[in-house]
Amino acid sequence: MKVIKNAIKKGYTVSIGGDVSEAGFLAREANAAIVPTFDIPSDYIDDNARQFRFSNQTTTDDHGMHIVGYMEKNGKTWFLVKDSGSGSRTGGKRA
Repeated sequence: MKVIKNAIKKGYTVSIGGDVSEAGFLAREANAAIVPTFDIPSDYIDDNARQFRFSNQTTTDDHGMHIVGYMEKNGKTWFLVKDSGSGSRTGGKRA
């Protein structure tokens, strides 16, 4: 997280992969991804937790995204992400 935040502060952007088929991805409802209340608390999601989910095949990296900014609010970090799949939800129309 420190590397990503530092890169954004210096004007760089970051490409990431994520799993958009998980319950916390709320693209249609809110254009956001959150940790669902039934999941482990976000403070405990780390490299080991992610690797465990990759190993038991409960998560994958099935979607490319582009982090272009972030902010801190109420003690939480929020990222501004360009979503490569937006055309599939908007019919290719741009706002």
